[in-house]
Amino acid sequence: MAKQTKQAKRSKRSVADTKKLKVVVLDSEDVATILAALRSFQERYENIPARAMREDWPRHFRGVKPLGTEDISELCERINCAPHPGPYQQLRHSADLD
Repeated sequence: MAKQTKQAKRSKRSVADTKKLKVVVLDSEDVATILAALRSFQERYENIPARAMREDWPRHFRGVKPLGTEDISELCERINCAPHPGPYQQLRHSADLD
């Protein structure tokens, strides 16, 4: 049986699980930096147990399991394919935040 990826698990979220989600506004420089950091992290920890990641980054992985290399690839793909709001959507959303 194939390993179930994080993305497949995410698609089964219940309404209660959405409380765990975070929404962040990122510009292109933020996205580029995050993707580079994710790929670097993925390369460094390829074929290394999650335990080692938690030991190296205890503050970030407190209470959560680090993503595996496939999951990081899927996350990068989701970030790359995220819709870019047009000017009207940006204006509407910024008005909603006030």
